[in-house]
Amino acid sequence: MKFLYFGDLHERPNPPVSRKDDFRATMNAKIEEIRTLGHKYNVKAFLQPGDFLDGAKHDAAFLSEVVNRWGFAEIQEGLLALARGEINPEEVAQKAKKQIPIIGAVGNHELYGNAMKSYPKTSLHFLEKIGFMHIPTKDKPILFTDEEGFTVAITAGSYDIGMDTLETIDRYIVEEKLGDFHIHIVHGYLTNKSLGNLIPHTTVDDIASKTRADLTIAGHDHIGFPLTEVDGKLFVNPGAVVRLSNDMKEIQRKPQVLLIDITKEHGIRVETIPLKSAPEGKDVLDRSHQAYQKSMNDKMEKIKSLVQKSQLGTGLSITDIIKAISDSKQIDEELKERAVELVSQKMKSIQNYNTNATDYIIDKIVLENFQSHAYSEYELKNGLNVFMGKSSSGKSAIQRALSWVYENEGKNPRRFIKNGEDYARVSLFLSNGFVISRVVEKKKNGKNGYEVYNPNDGTTTYYNTKSLPLIQDYLGFNELQIDEKRSIPLNFQKQGASWFFIGDGFTDTDRAKVIGAVYQTHFVDAAIKDLEAESKKQLIRMKERKQDIEKTEEAMRRYDYLSDWERRIKEAEARLEKLRTLEEKVERVKTLAEGLKDIERQISENERIIQSLNILTELEKRWEEAKRKEEKRKAIEERKAELEVLDLRIRKEESVLRSLNQVEQAAKRMSVLDKKVDTYRQMHERWEKAAKLEQDLETISSALERAQKTAAALKRINEAEEKWEQARMLRDRREKAKELFRELSEIIRKGKVERARIQSLEAENRKDVAEYQRLLGEIGTCPLCQSHVTQETIERIAQSYLLITDTKGRIKHEPQPQP
Repeated sequence: MKFLYFGDLHERPNPPVSRKDDFRATMNAKIEEIRTLGHKYNVKAFLQPGDFLDGAKHDAAFLSEVVNRWGFAEIQEGLLALARGEINPEEVAQKAKKQIPIIGAVGNHELYGNAMKSYPKTSLHFLEKIGFMHIPTKDKPILFTDEEGFTVAITAGSYDIGMDTLETIDRYIVEEKLGDFHIHIVHGYLTNKSLGNLIPHTTVDDIASKTRADLTIAGHDHIGFPLTEVDGKLFVNPGAVVRLSNDMKEIQRKPQVLLIDITKEHGIRVETIPLKSAPEGKDVLDRSHQAYQKSMNDKMEKIKSLVQKSQLGTGLSITDIIKAISDSKQIDEELKERAVELVSQKMKSIQNYNTNATDYIIDKIVLENFQSHAYSEYELKNGLNVFMGKSSSGKSAIQRALSWVYENEGKNPRRFIKNGEDYARVSLFLSNGFVISRVVEKKKNGKNGYEVYNPNDGTTTYYNTKSLPLIQDYLGFNELQIDEKRSIPLNFQKQGASWFFIGDGFTDTDRAKVIGAVYQTHFVDAAIKDLEAESKKQLIRMKERKQDIEKTEEAMRRYDYLSDWERRIKEAEARLEKLRTLEEKVERVKTLAEGLKDIERQISENERIIQSLNILTELEKRWEEAKRKEEKRKAIEERKAELEVLDLRIRKEESVLRSLNQVEQAAKRMSVLDKKVDTYRQMHERWEKAAKLEQDLETISSALERAQKTAAALKRINEAEEKWEQARMLRDRREKAKELFRELSEIIRKGKVERARIQSLEAENRKDVAEYQRLLGEIGTCPLCQSHVTQETIERIAQSYLLITDTKGRIKHEPQPQP
């Protein structure tokens, strides 16, 4: 059994800044080589450690491109072709065999705020739901069975907040071996040597003695470490498939994959296969940004130093900061998790996902019939471009034209059309070959949207204004979201607007929001605002509920006598239930008694029939005797026929003798006649015996007639046998009925005991539910979802916890807790 493992892939729509090659073409070549290797070695599955995608959320067009690169859509196309009768099921099966499943873990880049709780909201979760990706866990492993009979279990440990700490080391450890061979995939910083205290990591020595996995494969660290064996267990990280940074280690590294070969005889063998499609690092990674990067790293180190002095630890993401503050302030773990969850939810609800368009500059701007411009064409250069001219010469119109294209600015775009003209158009010619045009026509139902020329296929496509997000993707238009309602464009500054972030147009609150957006603290602010608003609502609700409770208590005092009535009703109901139970038992016993009487009557009848059939043996003997006599009769008839022939021949001979004239002839004839006489005597004797046999035949015929009458009577043998079988079954049923009656008596006895126990539990349950209902009324919020609960909701929750029995004491409804 074989598997092919490849490391972090970081599928992304745009290339990293450090790459100088055709990144998409290089990635396509790597993926094609990985798929080819999978088919060459006939592997069961691809194994992948997480960070298959580079972000938590991607648009549908990009995800479609990803699944198509791996041939996932071919199976669906095959099913459609099968439904249309274009191919047969065998051809569909061949397509399915070409699709190798991908099994992996969840990486930190694929989560919001590094929190595994956000996984259901991510693009990777979508890929798992459609069957493209498979994410096992230690509780839900994926098992393979080989033809040799052994099994291979595959589990995964996904990334989560606080990875590579003592509290989360169990994500690396397999406590129970679930197959003959066990492979564990994990997304974490696993190394074969210590890296000191600065960088959170986990060493092989930390887990080797604790895990029962035969092979542990890690991702996350793009450099990786070679195959390491400890106590017969294997640990390895071959490194990432993609090189994202221009670090020297990345430049010198050759991307590779692992071929895992498992046999019953040799166990697990791991072979490293370098990717031939991966170019040399110096040919694809750009070092020109190195000096700038070093300067930025120096600044980052200073920031880290300040953060460390502030006891915020080494984490720079908002969730890391929350964790660090929680640890330093010794905040309860549950509160910390709740804070991270709320912030992650806010990140999901208000975060914008900026697009990274392919690097470009605007080579040319063309304005047609736009405000004062009948036709203006401006060629731009890489760098600073300045528009100069007299006032009211159309400079501001150029900026409005850019805003019109980038943001669709203007409530009535037909006002941009130059007087006396039928349309207006602004076209941006980009250095990457795309031409983006914003066009509007004066006529009714005329064009009002965008035209996009795509140099990749030479087509021009028209989009209406609702497709603005798609146009902004082409243009790489991004905004900085500073709160739920406001955002600041990052691509250009409008005329008359305050300087970015520092001008007079920004209040101190705005600047604080900008800083918060940069460092993601605005998510915390938004979560805090929600909590404060919810807290105020809860206080108001608690006050209202307190008043309602006081009114209810006052009203309930008038019904204090109801508790005594309730007790009496319960006692009466209990007695009534006992009476009903006894009546049911009496009816059941009567029914059983009647059934037993019917069974006994049937058994007596069957016994009488069986006794009447005792003559069967004697009849069988007579039948056999009649058969033998019939055979004798047939033999006598044959002998009689022979005698009649001889008598005829004798009479003929006598006639001949009388006609003889000569003695010699008579003597000769006499000699012959003597012999014939002797023969005749013998035949006469036989005839006499035949006569006797004929008498016997008459006797046999009489016996045969009686036997035939007996045989007619024997025709009822089958019916008698069926009645005999029925009688035997009835006898068995009678015995079983007796046994069931004994069991019924025992069940009734146990039922009384169990019914008493259930009644006791039901009383305790009602008491507990009443107390729980009282406490819910005092609190006024759901203990599970923290939402406000009305009296009706409290009643519904209380009902879901009640243990309810029917009239026979059987449980009709078990408690089902609900939020």
